[in-house]
Amino acid sequence: MRSYETSPPTYFLFLDVWAHVVGSHGEVAARLPSALGGAGVVVSVWYFARMLAGDAAGAIAGLLALCSPLVLQYAQQARMYTFVMLFATLAAIAAVRAARTGSSRWLAGSCGLAIIAVSFHYVAWLVAVPMWIWLMQNGRLAARRKRLSTIALVAIGALWAPVALAEFSRFPNGGIGVNGALTVRHAMHVVAAPFNGRSVAPTALAEPLAIVILLVCAARVESLRRDRSDREPDLILGMALVPITALLLLGVAGRDLVITRYATVAAPFMIALIAVAIASVPSLAIRVAGGAIVLTIAVAGAIRSFDSSHFYPNGRGLMRYVAAHWRPTDAVVYNGMGDPDNLLTPTAFYARRYLPAGFETVIAPPFATRQFGRLQASSRRLWIVNETGPHAPTGPAMPAGYRIAQSTTFNAAMGLRVLLAVPG
Repeated sequence: MRSYETSPPTYFLFLDVWAHVVGSHGEVAARLPSALGGAGVVVSVWYFARMLAGDAAGAIAGLLALCSPLVLQYAQQARMYTFVMLFATLAAIAAVRAARTGSSRWLAGSCGLAIIAVSFHYVAWLVAVPMWIWLMQNGRLAARRKRLSTIALVAIGALWAPVALAEFSRFPNGGIGVNGALTVRHAMHVVAAPFNGRSVAPTALAEPLAIVILLVCAARVESLRRDRSDREPDLILGMALVPITALLLLGVAGRDLVITRYATVAAPFMIALIAVAIASVPSLAIRVAGGAIVLTIAVAGAIRSFDSSHFYPNGRGLMRYVAAHWRPTDAVVYNGMGDPDNLLTPTAFYARRYLPAGFETVIAPPFATRQFGRLQASSRRLWIVNETGPHAPTGPAMPAGYRIAQSTTFNAAMGLRVLLAVPG
C-alpha cells in the first residue's frame, strides 16, 4: 500500500483475512472471492435493469454482463474492481427501492452499500455522488434521514481523505503514467469499457460501434425521461455517463487516469442503460437486432480476452517451462524487470509454486551482487528472466563467462524471455 497503491486498504485487509480463514494464499483461494463477486455482478445488473424496465431489459442486461470481457477479466483477478462494480450496483438497487417506497431502511442500505463501494476504491465516488444527488431530490424520503445518510457518506470521505492525499502525493496521476494519458485510443477503451476490458478491440470496428450504440441508447433513455413522469432514467444516465465524462475531463486536465479499470464502476450502469434502451423500443425486430449486435460485440471481446498472449505476463507458463528442465543445482536470476509489480511478482509467485523447495533466486540487474558472484563461482546453470518489448530495461543480458543454451519467449503486452545460461 505504501509503495504502489492508490486505493483504500479495504480489499487487501479483506484478502488477508480471507486467506487466513481458508488457510491458503494460493491462486484459487485468492481469486475465488472475485469469481463469486463477478457472479454477483451479473445477477445484480440483471435485477437492476429488470427493476427499471421489465423482464426483457433484465434478460438483455444479464446476458451482456455475463459476456462482458470487463466483468469476466476482473472476476478472474485478485483485485478490488469486481467488488466496486458489485456494491455500486447493489447501492443503486437499494436507492431505487428507497425512492419508490420512501423507506428509511432502503435509504440506509443504499448509504451503507455506497460506503462499502467507495471503501474498495475511490473511483466509486464517481457513481456514488450522482446517485446521492438523485436520491436527495426524492420527496418521499424523510429530510432527517437524508441528512443523516449524507453525513455518513461525508464522514467516510473524510476518513479516507488522508489516505488518498498521501497516496496521490506519491503518485499524482495514480501511478499510471503514459498508459493512462488522454489519447483517442485510451478514450475509446474507456467509453467502450464493457465490451473490451483490458484488451485491444476484437475487431477494428468493435469499439467505435460500441460507442455509437452507447450514445444512441443514452439518447433513447433521455427521451424516456422526457416522456415519463418518473425520474429513474436520470439515475441510470447519471451513473453510466458521469464517471466516463469525469475520467475524460481529468485526462484533459492532465491527469493520467483515462484507463479501463477506472471505468469499471460505470460498466454495470452502461450495460443496464443499453438494455433499458433496447427493451423500450416498440419494434420487436429492432429489439432483436439491437440485442444481437451488442451481444456479438461482447462475445467477440470475451473470446479475445482469453488469448494466452494478452496483457499480463505469462509467469505461469514461464515457470512451468523452467520446472520441466530444472536441475537440482540450478538458480533463477531476474535481470532488471522494468515493471516489477506486474512482472516480478507473478513470476516469483509461480516460481514458488512449480520449482522445488529451497531453490535459489537472485535479483541482479548488473550481474554484480555478491550473491550472484557466489553462484557464478560455483558454475551453476542460471535461468535468467528478462522483460521483452520496448519498455525492457537496457543492460547486459548475459553475465561474463556464460553462454546461452536455450532461449524461450512468452509473449504478452508485458512479455517475458527466459534464457538458460551455462558456463562456457
